[in-house]
Amino acid sequence: MEEKAEECIVRASEGIKDFEPISRDLFENLLRLQFINELAEELRKIEYEKAREYRVLMERAARR
Repeated sequence: MEEKAEECIVRASEGIKDFEPISRDLFENLLRLQFINELAEELRKIEYEKAREYRVLMERAARR
């Protein structure tokens, strides 16, 4: 998870170079938000995979 956070920091800092300087608090909050969004995306992927597995199991059970 630390690797993911560091990756977010690098990407966010690269993207922010084009903007006016912002407060450190705002920058840290933006990094946290980006990290949370990436975690949410990972959870959506897991949820989709689990739903697919459940659907397959239900289809198999219906065939028996």
